[in-house]
Amino acid sequence: MKKVRKLWKFFHFYLYIIIMKEKDLVLLWKSLSMQKNKEIILKTKDGKQIPVKVLFPGEFNINEGPDFQNAKLIIQGKEIVGDIEFHIHSLDWFKHRHFEDEKYNRVVLHIVLSHNSKFRIENKNKVRINTLIIDKEHYGIENISNLNENHLNIYTRLPCFYLLMRKSNKFRIPVILQNAGKKNLLAKIKRTFQYYNKCITKYNNIWETFNQVLYLSLLRAFGYEKNKYGFEKYGKDIEYKEYVYLIKTGKERKLYKMLKPYIITCRTRPCNFPYIRFNQFLNLIKNTGNVLFKQIMKIFICTKDFNQFAKKFQNIINLTSTHKIGTQRVKIILYNAIFPVLYLYFKVIHNYPEKNKLITYWLQIKGFENNHIIKKMHKLLNYNLPKNLEIYNQGLMYLYRKFCMHKKCEECELYKKLSE
Repeated sequence: MKKVRKLWKFFHFYLYIIIMKEKDLVLLWKSLSMQKNKEIILKTKDGKQIPVKVLFPGEFNINEGPDFQNAKLIIQGKEIVGDIEFHIHSLDWFKHRHFEDEKYNRVVLHIVLSHNSKFRIENKNKVRINTLIIDKEHYGIENISNLNENHLNIYTRLPCFYLLMRKSNKFRIPVILQNAGKKNLLAKIKRTFQYYNKCITKYNNIWETFNQVLYLSLLRAFGYEKNKYGFEKYGKDIEYKEYVYLIKTGKERKLYKMLKPYIITCRTRPCNFPYIRFNQFLNLIKNTGNVLFKQIMKIFICTKDFNQFAKKFQNIINLTSTHKIGTQRVKIILYNAIFPVLYLYFKVIHNYPEKNKLITYWLQIKGFENNHIIKKMHKLLNYNLPKNLEIYNQGLMYLYRKFCMHKKCEECELYKKLSE
């Protein structure tokens, strides 16, 4: 009877492995990490139990790549920050070709249900990845099947979430976010200043210098998140003068061919495809020619409203374009790419009235950007502000990229001030 029971348990376990999906392991990780002690028992291939203390379970990844990103764990006394990947069998690492994919280079923990691989689990850089097994005897297989799928939609709470529950802290948030937003804007101004320092030595004319600076800043903005560095490098290799000359001589196809080595093709919506964005930028240069910076500066001086400025700029791009650009995207480009260059120009020529006008735009414009970072931060922090200003969104992005993304809660400005 004992042998029959053992065989039945063995058969039941492997039958469940066949039916079970990786999603169930992800649900288990999410469920266990939400417990009070936040310590998960895993084991090695030899059967040795290893307690994993979860400081932050990671952010559920809806795109290509590891299942959870930016997790913070303590394994055998060592603090580890990185991504986590789940598989039913450890051999799936090789079946899915993760060892050839750069997206999996930040994986620090590989969690499986059965460790059937005789090969060493490594990433593309030949760095070994810890592979641990879910202890089925400790948790029981039934716990996995009874889990609710809504766990996948719950964003992991940061310590700030609980501090924001205090009534006294709600008045501090706008000030903290505004200061963080200013730092984000200063970083953009510093970047344009770096462009300016490199261009001023090449060009004698101030208009040519700022044409090149704006050209680089706009290319970076039209590259969006995935291709901003590629588009920026393209602009450094092919100068503005050469770019305009190729358009005038009817060699637009050559510009598209030259772009190919600089871009990353990824899973995006059709409107965000790199060549479509590049086409929009091409039409902007077509309609402005050699006076790109002059024309945009004149529009800014003549308009008294940010929305009016955005409409006029949108009309320049959409005048001859087959791929129209949206109002929200235009506002993002103005705020992040054009305003820093205009600010630098007014600072160089000592035009203080226009510079102050630009600062009021920056600080008083209503919020229009609503990307995945801002949505994520709203759900993580769960707060309500009296005004919806773009400077607050900039502050959220600054805090996320500098602190939240790397789980540096102890160093975070928001956490420090709210915990006083």
